[in-house]
Amino acid sequence: MEVVHRGGVIRRLREELPVGWQVTALGVVATVVAVLAPAFVLTFGLFLWARRQGWPSSRMRNLTLTLLAAWLFGAVMQLWQVGWPETLRVLTEAFRLLLSGHVDWANTVGVLAVVEVPIAAVAAWVVLRRQEVRMMQSTQPRRAMRWQQRTNKNRRNAALRRARQEITPMSRLSGLVVLAQQYREEKPREQLTLEYLRARHPVYLGVTDEELNRHITLTGQTGAGKTELLKRLTGGWTEARWRTYGQKSSQGVSGSPDGRATGGAASPRPLTIFVDAKGGEQSTDLAFEWADTMEAIGLAPERVGVFPFQDGLNMWALPPAQLVETIHELAKTEHRFYDTLQRGLLRLVLEAPNVRPPANSVEFLRRIDPQQLRKAWDGHPGRLAQLQQMAQSGTLATDLILLDDLFGTLGHDFDAQRSIQDFDALFVSLPGTEKNRVAAAKARLLVELLKFELTHGARREVLFVFDEWSAVSEHVDVLQLLQTARSLGGRVVLSAQSYATLGSSEQEVNRILSVMGGGHLVMAGNQVEEWAKLAGTRFRAEVGAHLEGESHVGEGTLRMQSQFTVSPDELRQLPERDVVRIKSGVVQFGTVVKLDATKRLPSKAIHRHPWRQITTAGPVSSWWRLGEERRELVQRMVPQLTAGPSKDEG
Repeated sequence: MEVVHRGGVIRRLREELPVGWQVTALGVVATVVAVLAPAFVLTFGLFLWARRQGWPSSRMRNLTLTLLAAWLFGAVMQLWQVGWPETLRVLTEAFRLLLSGHVDWANTVGVLAVVEVPIAAVAAWVVLRRQEVRMMQSTQPRRAMRWQQRTNKNRRNAALRRARQEITPMSRLSGLVVLAQQYREEKPREQLTLEYLRARHPVYLGVTDEELNRHITLTGQTGAGKTELLKRLTGGWTEARWRTYGQKSSQGVSGSPDGRATGGAASPRPLTIFVDAKGGEQSTDLAFEWADTMEAIGLAPERVGVFPFQDGLNMWALPPAQLVETIHELAKTEHRFYDTLQRGLLRLVLEAPNVRPPANSVEFLRRIDPQQLRKAWDGHPGRLAQLQQMAQSGTLATDLILLDDLFGTLGHDFDAQRSIQDFDALFVSLPGTEKNRVAAAKARLLVELLKFELTHGARREVLFVFDEWSAVSEHVDVLQLLQTARSLGGRVVLSAQSYATLGSSEQEVNRILSVMGGGHLVMAGNQVEEWAKLAGTRFRAEVGAHLEGESHVGEGTLRMQSQFTVSPDELRQLPERDVVRIKSGVVQFGTVVKLDATKRLPSKAIHRHPWRQITTAGPVSSWWRLGEERRELVQRMVPQLTAGPSKDEG
């Protein structure tokens, strides 16, 4: 066996290298270090950086391909500009200087590092992929679990850094409504080879308008960040639809987006309606906070409404037949006889021929007058006989008081105020759990009014957000509400504290979820087991080991076990403002970024739109006068109606 000492290696190199090259021991060491050090530093630097970001190997592959493409482009440009001989001469000169012991770190080592970039990138990708595969196939489950936990933590931290360092958009040009910075995605099955090669890694978690059109749910306990998520969802959808409205609208300067009037391809004006049904002391703060957000994104302040704290609606815009049914449902009694008489009275008052329908509650109550009704229904014997029966039974005074009480219960919220067409964003607060009867009455009337105004007025693209609708679902069926919203071209977001509070019963919750095809948004809270079931399961390797004490003895076992795609514990322990989106078995994790009015707001798509400030009609009547007039009217008419018909009238 021949032993070659260091001096022999150097002599042999001197003999084999070209004439004029000097080789020293220091030069050999420097050459080895200069060649290997950049490769190792770049390889492990890229690997550690990818681990810190929580990247999967498929994303590292994309970076590797990008670096290879950039390196090849640079190499081609170098060869094209200086030629192959000059490039080879530079590399040869770098090695000659290294072997002679003259180390020029700025040039020599830099040149070698540039050459080794693609090698280091490929090596880092291979190392990361091998680690992934090893952890997935590990026979040490606790080690694999800790590795997965560190990876998920790194991914979330990277998303939080992105949220601090960049301005998260409200929407994308593709129409995606951005809800959060996405940091993780779980699928019900493992990737195939082609799927791995084609894998994409979205930065933002969001929903498309098509998914919103199939309706979505949102659940989360108090303090989980639901309000911020709903602000971002409504703001992002508004911006996305205004961008489309501006590009495709055939609307004229008059502001009517209805294709039936313009004769062109319709591009309806967006309308966002947020209905808070839980009431309570915080409802006022939430209402004005949401309204401030909608104004901050660029909507005209006069077209942002807050009901009932600042703005009211006009139920008298409903047609007489619909007003009869709506008011009767709100004011009917349990006694069948008087219930029938009341319906008849409403028809006499509201459907009188050749008489303009009442414009407010005062005009309505003033018409509960036998003399006026006889005059209006002259020539209709059947109606006159019905009126005579009511006058003789003495129920007119009772109905007058009952209807006055109904209007007092509703307040001036629906009494001859503004049209829904006046708004681009409207917050509606219902008393909810604070006053269930009042909330139910207002909710039913609100649905009827929305249905009428949005089908008979200018056509609108509507996003409905219903928060804690189960508080009033006894009188307004949620499924009927969804069907109504869908018929109006609306998208529905149904929000609640938990899975169970989406409906009044478990059966109703199941019926609601069966029509929510756009997916489900889940934030921290209790009762998350049902969401984990809804997300589905996937097969995971379960390792069994034959142990004697703490030592492995013999062969172990490996079987595929069905497990939740996302465990209930993960959903229960979600940090504040983190959201999980569940759709078609795919589970996406993201962290919600608060909308900051000082950053990239207002939206250019809204603020610079030529039809942003279309003139509004305003209130029909002064609401503060109606209450006084109604009170004086009732005090004057009740004694007259109680006295019964005069002899001449009889």
